[in-house]
Amino acid sequence: MDRTGSIFKINKVFTTNKGYSLYHLIFKSRYEMSMFFLRYQEFYESINPEFRGKAFKYLDYMSWFVQYNNAHTFTYTKDFIGYNLPSSSIQECISLLPKNDKNKYDDLMIKLFNDLNKQNNKFYLIGTIRKDATFYHEIAHALYYLEPEYKKQIDLITSRLSPRFKHQIYNILATIYPEKVFDDEIQAYMSTRSWMTGMDRIKGFETIAKKYENNFQNWLVRLELKNKIKLA
Repeated sequence: MDRTGSIFKINKVFTTNKGYSLYHLIFKSRYEMSMFFLRYQEFYESINPEFRGKAFKYLDYMSWFVQYNNAHTFTYTKDFIGYNLPSSSIQECISLLPKNDKNKYDDLMIKLFNDLNKQNNKFYLIGTIRKDATFYHEIAHALYYLEPEYKKQIDLITSRLSPRFKHQIYNILATIYPEKVFDDEIQAYMSTRSWMTGMDRIKGFETIAKKYENNFQNWLVRLELKNKIKLA
């Protein structure tokens, strides 16, 4: 495990048959982790279309976040404990950086992206403090992006959900996510027992979640065998 920058260490988790890799950024500080990912995570999947896919300044986002949450302070660095980013979104965000708002976290992300992009034409980043349920939740996101077979299997499970069940799940997800990532978030939460508050109160939830979890666990075993690693 090599140190990159001063706020995280980086570990390659696995590589797919096509040479796409997942990298885990391990932070000691939740504050530094959140500030490092903030611009890129919100560019990728902000619930606010004024930030999602758009160039924006940190202070503009922070001001909106406080108002949106009806809070007296900026709690973003305490509210989120894991992050996930596809390389394509990172690249697009970098290309749209406001010239007068670039900071040390952008410098670190640009350096990291350039270093990893030399080795991979497609990769995925996840960030956590430790290996816990959040770590596996983020791995599920990476599989959904990097492994077409995994995505196909998961989407089949999701397509068989009843309209009522899906509506109830979507209503919970809609409190913090845009519709574009609903199906990805469903599988990440349900595959790893990292449920959002209220999900487990939906009738039949645990039975359905087990289908996602079994598929995910089978993939972990396959990854461990192929990459000669220990994930669990």
